[in-house]
Amino acid sequence: NLWSMGAQSGLMGWYNRSTSYYAMVIKDAGDVGIGTSAPGQKLHVNNGNIRVEKNATGLGSFISVGNTNEGTGNTSAYFFGNTSSDTGYMKGGIIYETLSTTHGRGDMHFVQNSVANSANATVSDSAMTILNSGNVGVGTVSPTEKLHVAGNAIVAGSLLLQTDNAAGLLFERGGSYTDG
Repeated sequence: NLWSMGAQSGLMGWYNRSTSYYAMVIKDAGDVGIGTSAPGQKLHVNNGNIRVEKNATGLGSFISVGNTNEGTGNTSAYFFGNTSSDTGYMKGGIIYETLSTTHGRGDMHFVQNSVANSANATVSDSAMTILNSGNVGVGTVSPTEKLHVAGNAIVAGSLLLQTDNAAGLLFERGGSYTDG
């Protein structure tokens, strides 16, 4: 028998005696490690992938991330980083920011921090924002129209402008619009 269940100071786990390796551990603080005997979070999977599936009609499996404090400006996030640290160097991610006590409604920020330091990406690093209203901002966290680009844009192909307004194309100079 290669496997045994055992405990040592601060952890319990399933141990492979032939490789001297803990396949899974539960630390005394409740942290679970799969592929590591030193989990750094409540669930820490090392050197592997996670699969979540459900045979269902309609909504199948899902992963939910949330913040039980629904106050204005509180966030939940998926972060991405390519280091072994899970407390720094999370340079990209998707952050959901609560508007206020509004039954979970909020704004979604796609963030990217390109500074070469250990700081994690935050809402202030938003590259694109989708407001709860549906407005999308590229380079702004406060889009005022369905698409708001703060900066230059290149369209490599056709650009179709449709309107029910006879003016069709408006140019703004100094805060006022003129017909195109």
